[in-house]
Amino acid sequence: LPPPVLQVPTNNASTPTRPAAGVLAMYDSSGAYPDSPGIGWYASWGAVTSQGDYTITNTSRIVKKYVGLQYAGMEFYANPINATAYDTFHIDIWTPNANQLGVKLVSLTGGTQDPQVNVASGLVTSNHWVGLDFPLSAFQALRADWDPSNLQQMLLVDNSTAGPGAQGGIFYVDNAYFYNSTMLTPPAISASYSGGSLDLSFPTQNGFSYTVQYKTNLTDAVWQTLTNFSGDGSVPMIPDPANH
Repeated sequence: LPPPVLQVPTNNASTPTRPAAGVLAMYDSSGAYPDSPGIGWYASWGAVTSQGDYTITNTSRIVKKYVGLQYAGMEFYANPINATAYDTFHIDIWTPNANQLGVKLVSLTGGTQDPQVNVASGLVTSNHWVGLDFPLSAFQALRADWDPSNLQQMLLVDNSTAGPGAQGGIFYVDNAYFYNSTMLTPPAISASYSGGSLDLSFPTQNGFSYTVQYKTNLTDAVWQTLTNFSGDGSVPMIPDPANH
């Protein structure tokens, strides 16, 4: 039988591990980075059924929740964000019923500038935390006068302009930050043993390739490759049935 459909997250998104020197955070519930001041996460002009903070049960983690999302607005007029030192925007989402999302990063310099970058098909999946990365170059490509030095609004969009998928979804949001992708940190690896197999797991990032290697003996001169795969923001489990 398929696993039951959940309506709310029962666990946290992975705690970010990128070097703080290369991150400008809007919000992260873990406290790994200081949040930018003065961000209003629930603009009154958003088209949502409801919106507000949500505490994940049995944890102290508070995330942002948007129900019936057509578009939701975040405002930070008094403290504009200067993202020129960064090349990527990251956000973690959890949804029980959506399969698309678009993000607008808006600068009001010289008029409203609202390039929208949509998530590639298949990346927004339900019932688990998904990490999404948006290259800032994609926003610049849509509008040449887009000014990352003076961002004053952000919008999350789940309507027809984000694609032909389901609309009006429920979204839980955490770990929204800008980062410099050249400052990648090796992921922390967890290991467990069950059913005769040693299982390895670690957080991945979109746009990066990963190789898992092993040695039968630590004194061996050469590492052997167990598997290669592309990161998608998830935390995969890599079984090693041979217990190398």
